[in-house]
Amino acid sequence: MVEVDVYRHNEKVIKIKSLGHANYGSYGNDVVCSAISVYLINTVNTLTEILKLGDDKIQYDFESGKAIFEINYDLLNETETVQVDILMKSLVLALESIRDENKKHLRINYREV
Repeated sequence: MVEVDVYRHNEKVIKIKSLGHANYGSYGNDVVCSAISVYLINTVNTLTEILKLGDDKIQYDFESGKAIFEINYDLLNETETVQVDILMKSLVLALESIRDENKKHLRINYREV
């Protein structure tokens, strides 16, 4: 099962931590793991490649079965804050839709910090 922790502060998603494998299918054919990975990687790519957030504003680490990224909202300007907030909420919505169809393979935990 994939466990995703969503850390929120003042209604903003500030950190995502994903651990584990969905075990929906065999390695390389697990569509649930693939979908989760695509959303996580695409979000970080959008933040770093399109919005051009630097290492001071976003920290991330991806490995097999593990993804962690955290936003430093204190360093974002007003425009970046709005853009990042929308992207992070969109990511959570996408993960929730995967979870709703695959409750045995994805669990989402919400944490207020």
